[in-house]
Amino acid sequence: PPRPPPSPPPPRPPPPSPKPSRPPLPPPLSSPPKLGARVSANQDNPDYSLAVAAESSVSGGNCPDALEILDRHNFFRARHQAPPLEWDEDLAAASTSYAQLLASQGCPLRHSTGRDYGENLLLTQGVPKPDSSCIPAIISWYSEVKYYDFDAPQPFSDNWPKAIGHFTQVVWKSTSLLGCGVGVADMQVPLGRLIYTGGCKIVVCRYKAPGNYAFDMAFLRNVLRNITEITERF
Repeated sequence: PPRPPPSPPPPRPPPPSPKPSRPPLPPPLSSPPKLGARVSANQDNPDYSLAVAAESSVSGGNCPDALEILDRHNFFRARHQAPPLEWDEDLAAASTSYAQLLASQGCPLRHSTGRDYGENLLLTQGVPKPDSSCIPAIISWYSEVKYYDFDAPQPFSDNWPKAIGHFTQVVWKSTSLLGCGVGVADMQVPLGRLIYTGGCKIVVCRYKAPGNYAFDMAFLRNVLRNITEITERF
């Protein structure tokens, strides 16, 4: 009798799901040069008061207001239902080294190449030379919240083109560690047709675990609506 045909080969297993990718880091922010410009740490919220234990301290970086920048991060994160960050000495030291490197090169706005952390940058140029305070950076980054649409059907795809990546990293729910540093350098600042001797400042903050993963579900889970607005709605 004829032999039965051979059994067909077993089906191939489905290909593994691709790992979620992260978009490029948000473009660094640059504030235009200003003559005698100074930024108040509380300019966006006059009623904000810094409430930290007297014995609290942070180390590993060179921001003179490191404790305040940590507290301000956590103030904004609490608005968006995210747990508080802890200060990480290694992140702060690495942020400081990178900020000082950029300052020594004339303050180019250039992200580092590390991918195991998130990173926000802010450049300030001015006459006289900017001081070394870091708190204006978090105020500037959080201000991007006004561009974020919390009702967008595709939270990442619909929002990312609007340059909101600094804000989303600040409030990213699954991030738990923060470290910041600053670099300041002398430079010639053009203002109109005149050249003044002023300076530049680069503030670098790094975050672990990194945020801004490039898919909608990650944004849906990690960038939450302002709880104050929710409370006021009901």
